[in-house]
Amino acid sequence: GHFNNESTVLDGGLRTTSDNYDILQDKTNVLVVDATASTVTAIDPARVSLGDTSRIPAAAKVALGNQTAAILDQRSGALWVVPVKGLAGFEIEGAEPDAELGADADVAIAQDGTVFGLSAERGEVVTVPVDNEGQPLDSAVASVGEIDASEAPRITAVGRTPIVLDTAAGVVTTPGGFRTQIEDADGAVLQSASAESTSVAL
Repeated sequence: GHFNNESTVLDGGLRTTSDNYDILQDKTNVLVVDATASTVTAIDPARVSLGDTSRIPAAAKVALGNQTAAILDQRSGALWVVPVKGLAGFEIEGAEPDAELGADADVAIAQDGTVFGLSAERGEVVTVPVDNEGQPLDSAVASVGEIDASEAPRITAVGRTPIVLDTAAGVVTTPGGFRTQIEDADGAVLQSASAESTSVAL
């Protein structure tokens, strides 16, 4: 629903096509990820209406940041970086992945739209910068050391710094060399991507 703050009423709304969905939002960019239909759809917040739908892999994780969306096939590790405005015309069947992360991968997007993909297989973070429209640019790779993938590792971003949680090993690490051990990591959850800070929340 769309809430009109001045009138304090819901002045618009829409329904999803299934009950198994997630909503992602960054400012005026809003996406509906339908897990049942394996689709992602941008919402027009002014009209409170669904736009054109794009197919995604059945095991996909979708992330949103600024003008950029990232689609990670969690089975194959293939990662696509797409401008939010280009989602309606995106056809994943014919699109080359921007990165191949392998099994037990994860993805996060910084607030400026930079995409960070975690390859647990290789112990690497793949950084995909984007232009002002959210189009992917040349990627770079940095090591975070060996990762124990017996439990799913996770990644987030604090400003432009990717932060990796190796749950099985109980380690929080970054490509820059920061590495610290934590207790009870099996119950830890990394924060969502945030602005620049001197700390990360778990």
